[in-house]
Formats: sequence, structure tokens, C-alpha cells
Amino acid sequence: MKSRVTSEQLGMSLGSERILDGIDYGAAIEVRIANIRRYAEVLQRRNALLLPMDWLLVMPPAPFCYPFLPARPIPVGRLHERGIFVPTLWKDCLQREQAGFEWERELASNLLPLPLDHRLGDDDIDYVIEAVLQLLKG
Repeated sequence: MKSRVTSEQLGMSLGSERILDGIDYGAAIEVRIANIRRYAEVLQRRNALLLPMDWLLVMPPAPFCYPFLPARPIPVGRLHERGIFVPTLWKDCLQREQAGFEWERELASNLLPLPLDHRLGDDDIDYVIEAVLQLLKG
């Protein structure tokens, strides 16, 4: 007998539900907001993206990264060497040959979505900030 493949959503597993029920979402949001403020205190004036803090703290309510666009590129591999994971977003933009995606290519190539996970404390965020500052100096 053949099984029918569908995209119907059936819900999450009981195990996943239990894991997610154990998260204090309010506390996680507070830590993420504190971490983004810590980044902004030092890096905002060096950020080529003009992001008002009220935007960062409201949209979305629990940001996943501090979006840092350095004036000159920092290869993500240099951060990876220091144990700092920074993803590359929108890789597909780099492969587009059509005109009109210059800004998107700039972001895909040079944006550093710095981690601000709720499991990171002040020392962790300071470590990332210091690494970024050192790499900006060259």
C-alpha cells in the first residue's frame, strides 16, 4: 500500500511540547533585549545600518540577532576562528545575476547577525564585541 504525502500540519510531538513548555519565554525575552542593548551601547555608532533602538526592542519582541553592518567587511571566518558563530543570511542573493539586487548582495555579503541568544551572559556578549572591535582595527 502506498502512503500519501501531504503538507498537512498535525502538531508537534509530545517530547517537543514538553521541551517548549519548560522555557520561561518572558525571561528569555528580557535577556535578549539586555544583550541587544549591550551590543548597541558599543557598536551602534559603528553600524552602517541605522537602526533606532526602539525598533530593535519592539520589532520583533524577541530579536534573534544584533544586525551589525561594519563600514568595512569582516570575514565571518575570522569570527568563527574565535568560536563565535555568525550565520550568513540570504546566500541565494549572492548567486543572482539580475541587476537590482545590489543592497541585498551587500547585506548577504557583509551583514554580521551577532548572537544574542538568551543563554549568553554579559561576558559572552563582551567577548563578541571585543572580537568585532579588534577585527575592525585590522
